Order: sequence, then C-alpha cells, then structure tokens
Amino acid sequence: MAKLYNLAKVLTSTTGTGTVTLGTAVPGFLSFSAAGVQNGDKVSYAIRDGNNSEHGTGVYSSSGPTLTRSVEKSTNSDSAISLSGAATVQISPRAADFKKSGLGFSGVYLRSHPDDMFGSTRVVLVKADSICMNDGERVDNWGTLTGDFSVVGAGGRESSTLTPSAWYEIFAIRKSSDDTRNLFFHRMKDFLKDQSQELEDGNTSLNAATGPYPYLAQGFKVANAGKLPFIEIYAFKSGSPSGSIYAEIQSDSAGVPSGTVLAKSDLLYIDFVEPTNPHVLRFHFRTKPTLSAGTQYHIVLKSGYTASDTNRLLVRYKGSGNPYANGSFKRYDGSTWSDVAANADMWFRVYVERNDTALTLPSGYDQYCKIGQAYFRSASLLPFVARDNLVTYNNNVQPSPAFVSLFNNADQTQTVPLFENAPNEYYIPWNARIVRIGVEVGYNSLPSSLSLAQVNIRTEASETDLVRPMIGATNTAGLGASQCECTLMFHEDASQRFRWNLFSFDSGTANKQVIIDFRHYIWID
Repeated sequence: MAKLYNLAKVLTSTTGTGTVTLGTAVPGFLSFSAAGVQNGDKVSYAIRDGNNSEHGTGVYSSSGPTLTRSVEKSTNSDSAISLSGAATVQISPRAADFKKSGLGFSGVYLRSHPDDMFGSTRVVLVKADSICMNDGERVDNWGTLTGDFSVVGAGGRESSTLTPSAWYEIFAIRKSSDDTRNLFFHRMKDFLKDQSQELEDGNTSLNAATGPYPYLAQGFKVANAGKLPFIEIYAFKSGSPSGSIYAEIQSDSAGVPSGTVLAKSDLLYIDFVEPTNPHVLRFHFRTKPTLSAGTQYHIVLKSGYTASDTNRLLVRYKGSGNPYANGSFKRYDGSTWSDVAANADMWFRVYVERNDTALTLPSGYDQYCKIGQAYFRSASLLPFVARDNLVTYNNNVQPSPAFVSLFNNADQTQTVPLFENAPNEYYIPWNARIVRIGVEVGYNSLPSSLSLAQVNIRTEASETDLVRPMIGATNTAGLGASQCECTLMFHEDASQRFRWNLFSFDSGTANKQVIIDFRHYIWID
C-alpha cells in the first residue's frame, strides 16, 4: 500500500513521460525528504502541469532525488502526461487510499473440508466479506478457496515436509498485480519440552535461613539447539513469604553454575503462589537465551524475600536414584555449591522454541493475512469450523443441518448391464452455503455380476461432475444397499440448483431386471 506524507510539494524541471527529478519545495510546503519520505518508499502522488494532471503511485529515491511514475488516472487517457519542465509534484491521497484501508477481517467462514473424501487434508475458505492484507489494503468479497496440505506452494503448504502433530497458520494470500487469491499454510512456532525430570518425593527451601542457602540450581543439557522461552518447576509456599522469585540460566564451571548469567526470567511474586499443595510454576524469559545441544547449563533459582526457615518457597525434587543424567540438584551457601542430597534432581521442565521462521510467499504473491490455524494430526487434519474469531475443534465435525428433506421413495425397474436414471433436479434456499447430499439405494434381484458404480452430481454453475463411488455389498439372496455422500458449496451470487444421476455397470453380458428403491436427502448448513 502506498504511503502518505504531509505537506510534500515540489517543483520539477523534468520533461517528457519518464521518471521525475524532484526540485525545490513550493513556497509554503516541504521537500519530500523534509516531509519524512524515506529512500525506497512507495507513495501516492499527483502531478499538475498547466491544464494537464495525473495521479498514481511512485517509488522515491533519495539519489537525485527522483520519483517513478505508475499512473492510475490522468487527463491523457490515464497515461502519463508529457511534462513541460514547469510542473509541480506533490504527495496526494488517491481514492484507493480511503476505500481500501482496514484492519483484520470480517465475515470469514473457514473450516476443514466438509466432504469426508477431502476433509483429512483440505481446508476451505467458504467466504469472507473483507480481509485486510499485511500492507493495509482491504480486499473485499472473497469466494470459495481450497487449500490442500498434500500440495506444496500456493493453495498448499510452504514447507516441502508435512510435519505430523503440528499446528499450521492459515493465510489468505493475494497477488496485487492481478487479484489472484489463494490459501497458504505456514508451520507455526511451537515449544518443545526438550528436557524434564518429573519424579518427586521431597522438598527443600529456597533462601533458607539455616545454612544459609540463598540459591538452588539444577543442571541440564538440551538435545535440540534453540531459544529457551521458559522453564517450569514444581513448588509451593510455606508460611507467609512476601517478595519475588525468579530463575536464571547460567553457564557451567566444573559441574556447577559459573555465575555468568545468560538470561534472567520475569519476576514471579510469591504472594500469588499457592500454599500447601505443590503446583507448576512457569518462569518466562523476556530475552530468550540461545542454547547449544549437548552443552551443560544450569537453572538457578533466586528470591527477593527475606531468608527464613518458615516463610519460604518449597521446591520439589527426587531425593535418590539420580533420575536425570545430565545434571544434579545443588544449593549455594554463599561461597560453595553442594548437593541437596546424593543423586538428587529437581522436578523441572525445559522448553526449546522451534519453527520461528518468517513467512515466505509463493512466487508472485505479495499480500497476506493470517485468518486461522489448523492442527495436522498423525495423518489428517483435526476437523474445525471457524466463523471470524469463533473456532470450534471437533473430532467429528459435520455440517449442522437447517433441515433434512427426503425425496423420491419410489421403486424403479432398470435394465442392465448399463443404466442411468433420469436426472433429479432440486433448488436450494438462497442462503445455503454448504449442502451435503446423500444417496441411498436399496435393491433386490441383484445378480452377483452387477455393481452400483457411482453417483454423478452436477451444479448448474459448473459443467464438471462430482463423481462419488457407491459403497455397499450384496448378500447371497441378492438383497443389499449402497450409499454415498458428497458436499457442494454455493455462493450467494451463484445458481442454487443441482442434479444427480445414478449409474450402474454390469460385468456380465445378459440384460437383467433389477428393482431399485431410491432415497436421497440433503443437509443444509
């Protein structure tokens, strides 16, 4: 989106239709640089030259200085006017600067694909009233878009590797040059519990008066290099301590903390720590230390309350058996670190940040907006439905039917080996968005060589059939049933009519009579 600056208006001696060299400021106005325009900025401009003028966007260069010209409207049939050498150039808002500004999105209906054949890997943007892109431009009237996790690139995922048990951000992306729109999946930043020791049978005091022991520490090594966003301990308070507690990450010196602080957590006020019952306390690091795999580090716990044997934080630990091999639980007496107990380890968890990578758009796309997120399980998406910021995740999402209709419970006699029943056409209410169509077929006198092969479903807005195989089986008496389902998605501006045809094929050569009972229904969301 082009930028705007106040009071920028200059003279130019440039002639012709090319890039403009900017001159001195018009009296009472500012030069582009004095107005704050930065090298490389794209701005909205207006040029006036006698009875001729043009409006558009241009890129400012501090060398010259110059301004390129991309004309949107002019008195020269919307082409660049030929300058006389006595024109003025100013930063001036275009109509688009007012009409296309916005924030966030509205009227977004996003979900895992409602058709069971595609729901394991596909996400559908059913519609969006407006989406504000990353550059501030508001883009209206988004129709149905489908993204597929099995695809790499626009309409699919960014990475060549599809990671199971991971969250992905869902972006609406767009080419501003030609209004091409699509969905795009980017793996989200997450936090891996890299190291932990969660056994406990005792507690010890932080900042005990007896000793005294102002600090506690637990050694650890991470298996995965990365930034450390937070750590957790298991603790509770005793008595009525008042003040703060916090954690440091320190480097190692001969198996104990070195005193060199790599990061200090935010303060946690002990007044808000629960008494009596142990619970997890999380310490966040505003400046995240970057840890190397296999290197010895130490969590060091400190406090800001008065040393006491009655009013203090009690930290849980496992007192024997050396449950964690890459460190040990120690306390500090003011000069020396020593074991809290032989082969003891504190209850702790260390997390490492993963996938903190910038979004890389597919070629040609220059605008984006995050509109949701999806969780890809071991082999399929966790079903979800999102309407703007209201999201529902479910292991068995189905469209919520506004009503259910049954039609055509009529026996028909067909001659095989090949038959096609007459098209059945129906109109859908104008406000329908998603329609799930089911066809159930019961039959008798079915020879073993006959299979009910498929249902073809076609909307009036598309000449492409949606082919769905019939699924079912016959018994030895030739009685049985087959069924199928598919899902259609409609727009408010599209025709709301659909039709279906049932096809069957016989692998035998003789014509046979089959009595078929058709029953079909629709669910409307």
